[in-house]
Amino acid sequence: MGFNLREYDLIAQWFASERVDQTGVPEATTLASSIPRGSFVLDIGCGNGIPITRALLSGGHRVIGLDSSSAMLANFRNNCPEAFAVRGIVQSCPFADCMFDAAVAWGVMFHLNPEDAIRAIANVSRIVKRAVRRSFSHQETSTALTAKRAR
Repeated sequence: MGFNLREYDLIAQWFASERVDQTGVPEATTLASSIPRGSFVLDIGCGNGIPITRALLSGGHRVIGLDSSSAMLANFRNNCPEAFAVRGIVQSCPFADCMFDAAVAWGVMFHLNPEDAIRAIANVSRIVKRAVRRSFSHQETSTALTAKRAR
């Protein structure tokens, strides 16, 4: 698999019309309520921003969306104009160490081979502050793994 999921550029409009359910919202809401209001949160694989980024914004947080698809990010910017959007990949995210208070990756990890998944988790651990929460979904379950970074 390449680092850029060009397929999402091709299906962005279809995805926007089909992604109307609330999958991941309970987990994002749990994450949002577990950190102080106004926290800086990275939404990895943000897509068009619906529903995860919107749930985080509704929780009173500042959000940056990270996605490899320029078409998905164009929709994200329309759907969540109060959030920032960055084109990139989690395996080599362009963010400073300890920049974020939390991170969420819903529907992302199953796209990655094992080596890229290890790089992704290492990068998320690098960019989130100590003892904060991050949430990753698993491809075969509808629940999210939420873990605290050790001090």
